[in-house]
Amino acid sequence: MQNLHPIAFASRKLIKAERNYALIEIEAVGLIFALTQFRTYVLGTHTTCITDHRRLTNILTLRDLFGRLAKFQLAIQKLDIEIRYREGRLNDGCDALSRYIGQEANDPKPERKKKAVLENINFVTLNAIKEIQHQSLLSPLRLME
Repeated sequence: MQNLHPIAFASRKLIKAERNYALIEIEAVGLIFALTQFRTYVLGTHTTCITDHRRLTNILTLRDLFGRLAKFQLAIQKLDIEIRYREGRLNDGCDALSRYIGQEANDPKPERKKKAVLENINFVTLNAIKEIQHQSLLSPLRLME
């Protein structure tokens, strides 16, 4: 886990109701959004999620939950997920998209927002792409073809 580097980013704004959630609920919304966005990579494999919110690491083991937290717990339990804590200062660049101030959700021209994100957030380097291609060639699933 020492040589971690991002290969993709996803972000969205909180809707008006979500802005009133408790911090752990906001973090859970973010986790569920990420798991949904990258479900093709997460389904059928053990996945480690790294968060800078220590209380979120316990969401899978908490008992007697109700309301939104219970709903979030059920959504996460469907997958083989391990949630680990890592201090925020050690998560370089993870908050870049949460700090991005884009267009409002009701913007009549949402393509401007997409273009801005694509132009400003391009962290995948050619070396990272080559490494992914190399690892894909070594994949046991590929050998079974």
